[in-house]
Amino acid sequence: MDGRRRLEGSEEKGDRVGIMHIIRPARTTYVTAWQEQPERGVAKKRKVVNDDEEELAHTKHEDELKDWAKKLAEYESAKSSEVECRLKVESDCRRLREQLGKSEMRSEESQRRMQKAEDAYRQLREDSTDVLRLRLCLEKFQVVSTVLHYLLSLRLKLSSVFWE
Repeated sequence: MDGRRRLEGSEEKGDRVGIMHIIRPARTTYVTAWQEQPERGVAKKRKVVNDDEEELAHTKHEDELKDWAKKLAEYESAKSSEVECRLKVESDCRRLREQLGKSEMRSEESQRRMQKAEDAYRQLREDSTDVLRLRLCLEKFQVVSTVLHYLLSLRLKLSSVFWE
């Protein structure tokens, strides 16, 4: 009755006892199935490995490890080369951007100087045109004054001829 009370009374102990009833049949089934396999002839043959085969397997394993270590070293080398290349490219890019900035500043300065030279040339041309116009006017004035002088002198001569 104590066993029944334990099963019926407390849930914790009852659960534990109930679980044991579930686990034990499964374990028994597994053990039974395992024991029956050799009887059926399904049991695996155990491979007997001699020392030479074991050493060969060990050597093969070491060779594989060496190959993996070699591949890892190549990968790390490639990765470091990639990082070096990336750093070099970034450095070259910064240097080229700086050169581009300096070239743009020089270009802007050259354009300002060219604009100043064009303005000076335009002013000089205008001044030269003004000087040429003044010279032309001066030459016309001289011609006119010479003609007037001649006419005045002719008038004087004529008036002296008529007044005499």
